[in-house]
Amino acid sequence: MTHASVQATRRPGATWAGPFLCVIALALGPRPTVAQAGPFDPDTLPADAYYYKGLPGSDMYVGPFDVVLNKGFNFAQAENRTRRIFESEYSTRHVWESLAHPLQSIQNSGGWGEFFETQILPVQAWNWIKSGFRWEEVDNMTWYPNYMGHFVEGGITSRRLAEKLRAQGVPYASTLAGVTTMATAVANEMYTHQGLDRGTGGTVADLYVFDLGGVLVFSLDPVARFFAETLRPGQASLTAPDLELANNANNLVFKFGLPFTDRASLFWRTGIGSHLGVTAHLRGGYDVSVGFGADASRQNIDPVTGKESVDIRLSSSAYLDRGGSVLASIHWSEVDHRLVALNVYPGVLHPDFGAWINVDQDGAFQLGLTHRLALGLGLGAAVGN
Repeated sequence: MTHASVQATRRPGATWAGPFLCVIALALGPRPTVAQAGPFDPDTLPADAYYYKGLPGSDMYVGPFDVVLNKGFNFAQAENRTRRIFESEYSTRHVWESLAHPLQSIQNSGGWGEFFETQILPVQAWNWIKSGFRWEEVDNMTWYPNYMGHFVEGGITSRRLAEKLRAQGVPYASTLAGVTTMATAVANEMYTHQGLDRGTGGTVADLYVFDLGGVLVFSLDPVARFFAETLRPGQASLTAPDLELANNANNLVFKFGLPFTDRASLFWRTGIGSHLGVTAHLRGGYDVSVGFGADASRQNIDPVTGKESVDIRLSSSAYLDRGGSVLASIHWSEVDHRLVALNVYPGVLHPDFGAWINVDQDGAFQLGLTHRLALGLGLGAAVGN
């Protein structure tokens, strides 16, 4: 089969229904019942508040636009993906075929054996170990982003938004958050699979198994409790004059305790890339984390099978957080359009406003502002582009 012609719409209008309902619900809802500032006292929080505590920092950025821009367009961080999301093409035909004809879509990608080996089971991890950890073998481990990105990250994203909605007294919070997250997952598949017009097993696995599974499983308190305090969103913003998406990211952060000290933990950040490092636990509940690793610089899609692979470049990051809410972060990478990204979240330097700046490899930069009442949408401007 030769490269398929793109049959897509410019704006996936139907997928905005969930976020739109969340915007209306938050606009009409009462003020938050969780404290927005002051000392962090876990005893004052609802028993099921694992991801949204109303604290200064990234907690104040939670909203439906945060979900759409950080999760739905996470791969806008790649060099070969357009960040002018309102001008982008969306492969609606590909997603429709994957959802409507999942069995045929799995056959399109090599059949059930290939589906389970590459999408569901971590079989390829053993091959990677046996290869001596060669980077070219990483391309085969598509199960990893399925579990860590679609399932865990998607489930946490849904749960976090649900907790924010409940804190504001919005009815049917879990349902609204789940619909928003699934609509965003559909938009993500449309955005990242440009050039495909038939269904693939990868998209079947993403939407039917991992995205939907994450939303359902993370609605359970024991699961949410186990993964508590792991999501690190960017302050995603639309920049003038072209409404280009900037500064978006969705990262998972894990802190593993060390047997010989309680003042530090092993730090692991995963998302569109991975960092390994250390977290220092300071007085007052503050954590400083520093990690080194690599980020995905390009996303590649096989035009026949739909198989995804990435190119990587070196990167590092540092976070300051308190109670799981990020106060500030800095990120360095060799990716062309994001050499350095600095974020200060709402409630840190100002009770309501946050700020960010991105500098690219040519010295041009973007900067922007966010607000705790903007439902997860920031505004920015490009300078020198």
